[in-house]
Amino acid sequence: MVQIKDLIIKRGFFINSDSNVREAVKLLDENYWANVLVVVENGKPVGMITEREIIKKVILGRNNPEKIKVKQIMSKILFLDIQKWN
Repeated sequence: MVQIKDLIIKRGFFINSDSNVREAVKLLDENYWANVLVVVENGKPVGMITEREIIKKVILGRNNPEKIKVKQIMSKILFLDIQKWN
């Protein structure tokens, strides 16, 4: 059985938290996505970045998207390990 984690990694539905916002915008645009999962180096999910966050925190703030890291503007989200609940 295919796990969601495997699909995310195989299909590239993520961006590294140390990437800059310009890279995130490029990824979103190329894939017609409105948001993308944010991971750290070991692949652990730590948050999500959305078009809205980019507009509010980068564009409206007149910040340079090449100088702002994804981890600076992402939403931190809680991930539950379902297996630990069994």
